[in-house]
Amino acid sequence: MKRELGTPKDNIKAVKYQILMGSAGRDDVERLRQNMTEEEFQEAVRLANEWQAEHRIQVPRHYQ
Repeated sequence: MKRELGTPKDNIKAVKYQILMGSAGRDDVERLRQNMTEEEFQEAVRLANEWQAEHRIQVPRHYQ
């Protein structure tokens, strides 16, 4: 039995947090997006937007 170390990879959460980093996360957003479906990417955007609304913080968007 192969034993994995660390935590499971979650690109949606990773992109969400990179989006919340603003311009500092832009390159990582684009890199991670290459391995995601459009639906997964839009879910990450939705989660980032929800977090911003909940915390009354607006992070400038640097992705398209």
